Amino acid sequence: MIPKVKDKRNSSRRPKWRDINYVLIYRMLKAKLTDIEIAKSLGCSRVMYWKWHKSKPVIRKIYRMVEREQKRHESLAGWVYDQLSPELKRVWREVRDTWKDRRNGSARLELLFAEHGKVARQHLLFHALVHSNFNITQAMKKLNVSKAMLDEWRETDRDFGELLEQIEWHKGNFFEGELVDLVKRGHPGATIFVNKTYNRNRGYGSRTTLDVNMHGGDSKALDLLEISEFMTEAGKQELLIALRKVEEKKKLASATPMTPLVDPVAYQIGTNAQPIEVSGNGVSEK
Repeated sequence: MIPKVKDKRNSSRRPKWRDINYVLIYRMLKAKLTDIEIAKSLGCSRVMYWKWHKSKPVIRKIYRMVEREQKRHESLAGWVYDQLSPELKRVWREVRDTWKDRRNGSARLELLFAEHGKVARQHLLFHALVHSNFNITQAMKKLNVSKAMLDEWRETDRDFGELLEQIEWHKGNFFEGELVDLVKRGHPGATIFVNKTYNRNRGYGSRTTLDVNMHGGDSKALDLLEISEFMTEAGKQELLIALRKVEEKKKLASATPMTPLVDPVAYQIGTNAQPIEVSGNGVSEK
C-alpha cells in the first residue's frame, strides 16, 4: 500500500485571531497604514483581514473612531481641545450642557467657574474662540464673559496676555500649514496668492504705483492703494477708468503693431525711385 503524501501547500494553518490585534489595528490606522499593509503586518491575507473586518464589529468601531480623531486633529479647534487638561475637558463638557438651559444657563456658568476659578475660564475662552470661528463676541457669550472682565484680564493679568499671544502664534502657524498643503496639492488660487505675497520681490506682486513729479523735483513712486485712502469715491472711479483705458491701449498696441508697407508702384517708376512707406500716420518717402 502506497502511503499518502501530505500536500505541503495546504499544510500551513490559517492565522488565528488574537484580541491583541485590536490594539495593533488601532495603532496602524493611527499611523495611516493601508489595509494591505495592516494585513501583512498581522500575518494574514487581505481576504482574511476583510473577513475579520466583516465579522468583528469592534474593528469597524476602531475605523470610525480613528477617522473621527484624524478629522478632529486636522482642525485648529481639535488641536486646541487636545491641549486642554482632562479636568478642563470635563469642565468644557459641562459648559456645553449649560447652553441648553436658556433660563438658568448663566447662573450655572457662574457657579461652575466659582468652583474652578478664573484661570479655567481664561483657558476655555481660547477654545470657545476657535469654536466660534474667532468671533470674540460669541466666545464671550458662551462663557458669560463681559467686556469689562475681558479688559481687566488684558490690563492686569500678564499670563492672560501671554496666552493671547500664544493663540495668535498657533493660529498663524495653522493657517500657514493649511496654505502650504494647498500649494503642495497644486491649488491654483493658493499658488497665485503665495507668489503674489511671498514671492512679490521676484516680480509676482500686483501693486500699482504712480510716478509723480512734485514742484519740479525728483519723481516719486506712490502706491495707488495708499493714495486711494485719501480720495473720494468719484475720484476712485475716475482713476479706475483711466487705468483701464491705459491697459486697453497697451493691449491694443501689442496686438496690432504698425508694420511698414511698401508701395509696389514705387519700384515700377525706375531704379532711382525711393520706396514709399505707408503707416497709420500717412505716407512718407524713404
